[in-house]
Amino acid sequence: MKGFVLGAHVIALSLVAQVGFAQTVASPTPAAPPTPSASATPPAPQSTSSDDGTTTTIRIPKMDHHIEVALRGGLQLPGEVTPKGLLVGKTGVAPAIFGEAALVVHPFFTLGLFSQFSSADYKQYIGDAPQSDGTLNTLTGGASLKARLPVSEALVLRAGFLIGANLEFASGNVNGGGGSYGAHGYGFDIAPTVEAAYRVSHAIGLSGQFAFVSQPAGSVSFDGDSKSHDFGFAPLYLLALGVEFDQ
Repeated sequence: MKGFVLGAHVIALSLVAQVGFAQTVASPTPAAPPTPSASATPPAPQSTSSDDGTTTTIRIPKMDHHIEVALRGGLQLPGEVTPKGLLVGKTGVAPAIFGEAALVVHPFFTLGLFSQFSSADYKQYIGDAPQSDGTLNTLTGGASLKARLPVSEALVLRAGFLIGANLEFASGNVNGGGGSYGAHGYGFDIAPTVEAAYRVSHAIGLSGQFAFVSQPAGSVSFDGDSKSHDFGFAPLYLLALGVEFDQ
C-alpha cells in the first residue's frame, strides 16, 4: 500500500513538471526591437508612368537665389529713325554695349535692371539724296523680365522683355554749308530679348544675345526750336556677345 501511494506521488510530480515545461515552450519569445538605420534614406524623385509603360522621372531644381551680371558688346543693325514731319532719317551699323544685373527669383524666372548704349551714324534724306551727316547716340535703361531654362549644369537659355526709357542725343552738319544742328529726345522702349549662356566655371560664363531697341512713342526737340516733334521708330536689332558673372 505504501508503495502504491509513493508511486502516485511520483506520477503527480512528473505530470506537474511536464505541464510546466509545455507552458515554457509554448510561451513566445519577445522580439528584439528593430535597430534604427544609421542614416535616413533621402526621398526618391517623383516618377510618373505613361500609357506605354515607360517611367519618367521629374527632377525639380532647388531654389537658389543669386544674381547674374552680364556685360556684352556687339552691333546695332541699320534702321529708319524719323521724327514726325521731318526728313527721313537712317542709321548705319553701330557699336553697342549692354549691361544687366538680374536676380534669379526662381530657377525659371529672373527680374533685373539693364542699360544699353549705341552710337550710330545718322543721315537725313530727300529721296535718295542725303541732306545731312551726323551721329545719333541712344541710351536705354529699365527693367528686364525673363523666363529662364537651365538646360544643363552649364547651359542656360533665357527669353523675355526689356522695358524702359530711351534718351537720344543727335548732332550733325547740313550738307552744302547749311550749318550744324543738335537735338535731344526721349521715349518709351519695349523689346524682346533672347539669350544663351554657357558656364565655363561656377562663377563665370560666356553669353550671346539677340534683342532690339524700339520707341513706340516719344518726342524730340532741336536746339533753337521751341517746338517738339513726335518721335517713334521701329525696332533696331542688336546682336551681342560677352561675359557673365554669378554672384
